[in-house]
This record gives sequence, structure tokens and C-alpha cells, in this order.
Amino acid sequence: MKKLIKLGSKGDTIVEVLLAIAVMSMVLSISYGLANRSSQSNRQAQERAEAQKVGEEQLEILRGYVSPDQPWGTNVCFRADDPATTTVDETGQPTDQNSDCQGRGPGGRYNIRISVTGDATAGYVYTIDTTWDNVKGSTDQLAMSYKLPATGDIPRTPHFACSDGLDNDGDGRIDFGGGPSNDPDCTSATGTTETTPLPPPQIAVVVRKIPPGPGNTDPSCATPATLNRGGSRVTLNPGSLTQFTSSSNSTTTFIGLIENTTYTAVVTPPSGHFICPPASRSISSGLAGTSGQLDFKIAPDCYPRIIGYTAGYWAWGGRRADLDNWYQHDWRAGWNTAFVAGHYAAPGTFWYQYSGTNAWWAPNAAYYWVYQAYWVNGTPIYSNYCPS
Repeated sequence: MKKLIKLGSKGDTIVEVLLAIAVMSMVLSISYGLANRSSQSNRQAQERAEAQKVGEEQLEILRGYVSPDQPWGTNVCFRADDPATTTVDETGQPTDQNSDCQGRGPGGRYNIRISVTGDATAGYVYTIDTTWDNVKGSTDQLAMSYKLPATGDIPRTPHFACSDGLDNDGDGRIDFGGGPSNDPDCTSATGTTETTPLPPPQIAVVVRKIPPGPGNTDPSCATPATLNRGGSRVTLNPGSLTQFTSSSNSTTTFIGLIENTTYTAVVTPPSGHFICPPASRSISSGLAGTSGQLDFKIAPDCYPRIIGYTAGYWAWGGRRADLDNWYQHDWRAGWNTAFVAGHYAAPGTFWYQYSGTNAWWAPNAAYYWVYQAYWVNGTPIYSNYCPS
């Protein structure tokens, strides 16, 4: 007997649909809860790491300023703007309520309190409490402790950078003492100024000029050099470092040298000058350091030059316009004065030409005439010339 199959099924019931929705909602809720919990855990871990860094900064400062026999105090914190010398200590008020101890670290969310317990015999114990409001709205706390040695007879020894035997600024110099290996930033053994690296070793080569002597004469090398002078060639050996001093500055500074190495400077003066004492160039040696300097003097070579001629005489001649012959005449009188530079000519050179009419010209005053004048004789006048 064949089984009959009934077509046209009505599908899932309302109960089955509601059950499916409930299952999906539960899955989504669980997923969201897990994701939110993971995010909060990551955030809490980040905040704890930041709080630990804030506490460690306080601990490092604390270690340099406390002593086994005398506590620094309780209810304190170190200010961020001046940690080396200043603390906040308000009796009866927790320092995490003080503005200097609040809002520290990333986001300004961390508060600090340092307290001390114990005594010198057992050893003081400092506790650094860092608190902050977490992502859950409650308060988290991270405590760090630092215990001093258990002794009551060790005097307090503050940390002084200028007597700790350390190169605190990495410049190769250590502590106060005034020697070549001591740091020049330190002015006393109890100083804390060994923090600035020294400038690189250098040598400055200074070239200054002596003014001309009286009447523009060669000056004495004993005269002080008071003028700036550029244009000198400055060579530093070893290394053959060559530079030219500028027109506005007499100093050439060579940097990047090897400390305490002897260098030789060779100076060649510009044209028209010589080195004092006189030489074609000057050589001097010095050690490279933070303030090495070599000084040189140059002087102008005031050589003679012609500035004019003594009186000579003119040779001049004229020609009538209708004739080809010249009427020549020598004029020797009235020229007994010197001519300044730019207003003289060497003997025999053409001086000037004049043309026009002249009533006294003979034999016929109406004729047009010209005359030319030449410098015939004269003795040069010399004066000393000093280059700038």
C-alpha cells in the first residue's frame, strides 16, 4: 500500500523563532562582554605601566636625597618642575591632595604620596603610593617601597655630580679639580653642574692689522694690532685645513680637531701686507682644546707711488685755418706748481686741444685757429701708499 505525502507544510512555529532569537542574543551578549572585558584589561595594564613609571621617577629622585640616619620626611612628593631641590610637605594633608602631587604622568591622571616608616636602627622604609581613577570608575593603587640600610651611624651623603667619580655629561671630563681630566663646569667638589658636554676641540686663528705709521709709513711691529683685517690665507696642519678670513671678521675657527693634539697654523697675508715680524708667512703651534687660540699681526707695506709732477713747461703751436704751416711757441713761465694725481701727464704726452678765434693772432686776427699743448718736462712727486 502506498504512503500518501501531504504537500503545503506551514513552516516553523512562533516558539521556534523566539528560541532562535534568544540563542543569537545570548551569543552576541557573550561576544560583547568578552570584547569589553579584554579592552578594559588592556586599558588597566596600560594605566598600571604608566603609574609604575611615575612611581619609579619619584623613587630615583628619592634615592639620591635620603640618608640612613635621617629620614627625608613623611607625607612628601617631589615636584616635577624642580625635583632636585624642592619637595611638598603639608602636615595633616595627604600630598595626593596637593596640586604639586596631583595630575602627574600621561593624561595627568596620577596622584603621588611618599610616606616613611621605621627608624635608623631597623632601617627606614619609604613607600611611594601612586593612585588613579581606573576605567571602571574605582580607584587603583600601585605601591613601591625603598628600604635604607639598617644602621644609625652612617652620615648622610648627598649626591654631588662634581665629586662622584662619574662622567655625568659624557664629555670625557670628570669631577672638580682643575686638571686636564676634570670637568670645567664644576666650580666646587659639592657642585652639581657637571651636566653640560664640552664643545668640540677647536683652535681659533686671529689675524689683526697694525695701523699705518705717521705720514703713511711702514708701522713698527711693536705697535698693537687694533684693526680687523680679512683676506689672509690660514692653513692648519696636520690635515691641511685651509680657510680665508672674511672681510668683516679677523678670526678663523677650526673645529672637529683631536683634543690635546698639536696643530700648526700658517698665515699668508693679503697683497700689500706683511707679517710682523716681517716674513712671507708666519707659523705658530698650539694645542687643540675648548679655547685654543693663535694670534697673528699683519702690517701694511706703505710703498711709494707717484702722485704728481713738479712744474715743467708747455709746448704749444697754432695753425691758421687757411694755411698748412704751424706757428710754434714755447711757454715756460707760470707753471711752478705741482699737479695732483689724475691731473698730470708724463713728459711728451698729449695734454689737450683748444680751438677758436683770437684777436691778437698775427698776421690776420680774423682767421680761425687751433693750438695743441704738450707736457714737455717735470719731476715726479712721490708719496707713501698704504693698502687698505
